[in-house]
Amino acid sequence: MARVGPGHRLLRRMERCPQDGSQAIQLQQPVLGNYNDTDPNDKWVDIAIACSDGYWRIDHKVREEADVGTFDEKVKYLSDAQLVAAPGWAYPVSAAYMNGDDTPVWLSYKVPDGLPNAGRFTSFYADRSHTMSDSQKYGGNDKIIFPSGFDKMTEPADISVKGKDGSWEIATVNGLSWNPMTSVPPDAIYGDLSCQPIVADFDGDGKADRAVMCPDGWRIAYSSNDLFLPQRAADGSRRVPLTYDATKFTLPGRSYSGGLSYSYVKNLINLSLTVSPNTPPSIPIDMATTNGCLPGGC
Repeated sequence: MARVGPGHRLLRRMERCPQDGSQAIQLQQPVLGNYNDTDPNDKWVDIAIACSDGYWRIDHKVREEADVGTFDEKVKYLSDAQLVAAPGWAYPVSAAYMNGDDTPVWLSYKVPDGLPNAGRFTSFYADRSHTMSDSQKYGGNDKIIFPSGFDKMTEPADISVKGKDGSWEIATVNGLSWNPMTSVPPDAIYGDLSCQPIVADFDGDGKADRAVMCPDGWRIAYSSNDLFLPQRAADGSRRVPLTYDATKFTLPGRSYSGGLSYSYVKNLINLSLTVSPNTPPSIPIDMATTNGCLPGGC
């Protein structure tokens, strides 16, 4: 499988779609979460994919497994004008799930570099009843964005941005906007593209923690200071060696959130077309390929 640079994500191929969409090949990113948590009887994680045609397709999970396999909801998250400006796969997406009791997932995307309003972050409910769009810019696609509750599980989420230089800054939420990005210790420990970023509550304190799985092990930066103190390194992070072969292991649920700038990806595509003009170019993004129509989603 072709790679571009150390630790880069798998290359996927996208073919040109026919006008009628009958055998369209779509690129999709898995984005799991509880998308209908306003239902007090529903505490299940739903299966969802953000597709390159600009739609977010959601399969609402219920207790019966027979319900899984058909998309129950289709949300248009990219406008026609946005899809003209850049292909759907160029917009990094994410989902932030906050309260756990009465707040559904916020669907989020970032405008890719090279476009007007590049780096702008937009977050909204699936029914569009709540929408936030910040004028602050959060970098190009080489800046990986993770919304979550790092100070406390508030609604909406804080925003965090990981760079390939090992940095991971946080912008805490302030009403219906976000404060400026700041460095929060420990910083500059999160590695390059070979380190896969993860956001989760690793110590059960109700706050999100920053972590990366690197070739040499996990590095976890807790948002609280009262747990695992004897196991922490001098920089404040906890280092956990790998007990498995990282080259043969894929993190479950990991979705593409960026890593390479959109302008660099376009240069790679143009180079590929120059070398092989009659061959559809490979696109260096970690997204699955779907042939034909998605169940319940065409």
